[in-house]
Amino acid sequence: MLVWKGHGAKVRSLAFAPDGRSIVTTAGNSKFAWQWEASTGTLIRQFEAAPFSRTRTAAFFPDG
Repeated sequence: MLVWKGHGAKVRSLAFAPDGRSIVTTAGNSKFAWQWEASTGTLIRQFEAAPFSRTRTAAFFPDG
């Protein structure tokens, strides 16, 4: 099992990509969502929500 620390706050949601190669998470009251490489925990990219909003959930479309 791979364990890594990527957030300073509690993770609110987590979603695996349909192919299992990446994970998207949201945490705390952040306005960001983060995409991670599932096998290494390496950050792939950070997504920012619209101004004055917060991210609460993470999901992938079925086609990734």
